[in-house]
Amino acid sequence: MKKESSWLHLIDSIEVHRDKRARYYKPVCVIAVCNLIDKGHVSIHAIPAIEVVSEFQKIVNQVFPLKAGNGWMPLWHLMRDGAWVCKKDGEATRREIFPLTKPKSKKELLNAVDVIDCSNKYESLWLDKKSRDHLINMMVALLVSDSDTDANLMGAYFSALNEFKSDNQDTQEQNFDSSKQDFAIENYARYRVHTSIERSSKIAKSVKELQGYSCLACGFNFGKVYGKLGSNFIEAHHVNPVSKNKGEIKTVNLNHDFLVLCSNCHKMIHRLGEPWTRERLNDLKAILKLN
Repeated sequence: MKKESSWLHLIDSIEVHRDKRARYYKPVCVIAVCNLIDKGHVSIHAIPAIEVVSEFQKIVNQVFPLKAGNGWMPLWHLMRDGAWVCKKDGEATRREIFPLTKPKSKKELLNAVDVIDCSNKYESLWLDKKSRDHLINMMVALLVSDSDTDANLMGAYFSALNEFKSDNQDTQEQNFDSSKQDFAIENYARYRVHTSIERSSKIAKSVKELQGYSCLACGFNFGKVYGKLGSNFIEAHHVNPVSKNKGEIKTVNLNHDFLVLCSNCHKMIHRLGEPWTRERLNDLKAILKLN
């Protein structure tokens, strides 16, 4: 079996093969497995399936309590993406064991799967903490940039949680001093959904520091509502969408080419559509006043 040196093929497969009715299931399940490995009490060769389901439930319960019990579904389907192998008593579980070639309930899955085995072509990556952190970041990127509202909400939860952890640990780096510089170079030449958040995170951070953390449309402030969890959290909206700049490298103005918006207003300003200008902010404010 060819050993992979990056998560690229796994991320591509997850990005393409997600059920449109549950866009956040696979990314959250992957993050759940990373969390269990990080805790240090499980082997990547035999991670208890029940613990994966429980970790998934614990995460999803923070955002969608009524859907938190469905962690058994992505655990099985991620095997087809090559993330791991589902096993029972040391043997790989065959699809044919299920009447519909896939489990139809949590009980049916756990009767046929007791562990997942990550010692596959991604084994060295699963074993490396930095690689797992990178995988988590890419899963969050999929959620944040998805067209599905539920996926976005889950992505916003992880983003807030990660920013909270980063602020407390003081580990986040910054390439330039945003108080002295209002411009940056943003590279659109390798535009892909799952690399965009990695490429522009430092620019987004500087935009937020420059413009503040209250929504420019409705005034919502995550910190005032969620306390420490929401401290210094806001979303940076590209006035001119990233998708319009494929293949380009351009200078962006941190004040004029971005708007800091809450998650709801960010979605609504996209729904307003073209023309893609800052005037859309005034249009959104006008709608808010009417309602």
